Amino acid sequence: MEISIDWASICIVGSRDLKQNIGTGYVFIKNNTIVTAKHVVVDDVNGDIRANLVAQFYGGVTLPLTLWATHRRNDIAILKTEGECPCTRPLMPSHESIVGVKGMFYAGYSPSKSADGIPTINISSIHNYNTHQVERADEKDEIILEFPANYIEPGFSGGPILAEGGSVVGIITQMFSENENPQVFGRATSIENLLAGLEFSINPEIFNFPV
Repeated sequence: MEISIDWASICIVGSRDLKQNIGTGYVFIKNNTIVTAKHVVVDDVNGDIRANLVAQFYGGVTLPLTLWATHRRNDIAILKTEGECPCTRPLMPSHESIVGVKGMFYAGYSPSKSADGIPTINISSIHNYNTHQVERADEKDEIILEFPANYIEPGFSGGPILAEGGSVVGIITQMFSENENPQVFGRATSIENLLAGLEFSINPEIFNFPV
């Protein structure tokens, strides 16, 4: 299994006010758009948007972030970068459903592997997984992916689940363990719930419309 991505397409999301890194984000479709988990940028306790959000990219570039939108029910947020993003190849959605994908990887910010003040992104393969569906009466059902994740850490929240080749099939939302089982698992929501909320637009400066 192989993936081919621009390393600047995955970033670390932090807050200058908290003086710490919180989670992971990734450049999605356009090079000024960042996707992450909602709890990375919105306080779980009081619902406030974290102040002075920034994205750190491969190569040392740091850009301010503005929260653009959050999903009403799922743990998904979309942000915009302020300034020129170093990513030249944003990640794209997979044409496959998260159900049935054979080879996948999970990626995220790894505090334990970061040294000398240099944050590190870690990518690991997913060897097996389970999925289940959460029914939504008024919108698209949510598909949840759960997988054994030996290298996952709290900083992985908001990171992408990548299919072979580097396309996105999911967003990491949680890490957990069951009872006294030492095995740690990752949980992700399908990219389909993000795509269902995006609108397709055409730039009139590039395309002509029939009269």
